[in-house]
Amino acid sequence: MTGKCALLHSRIVAVLPGAWIEIVDFSDEHAGHPEAVAGGESHFSLTVRSESFAGLSLPERHRIIHRALGNLAEIGVHALKIEAFSTTE
Repeated sequence: MTGKCALLHSRIVAVLPGAWIEIVDFSDEHAGHPEAVAGGESHFSLTVRSESFAGLSLPERHRIIHRALGNLAEIGVHALKIEAFSTTE
């Protein structure tokens, strides 16, 4: 894992240790889009499974993830699709 994927991963692990995390860069699907960055790393899909999400609503889970990631525009991330599950889902 390199670049922005590694950065996103490290930020989530810092807040949700032990979480299962999958990050997919799908920037190539947005080539030619005005916000697309040459070389990719602008559009991501993120899936997180964590015990910490048990009993939390989807918006609460997303808030935790967004707080962990910080301001994504500052690092050139234009789009982020999030799926967040507890370990029992």
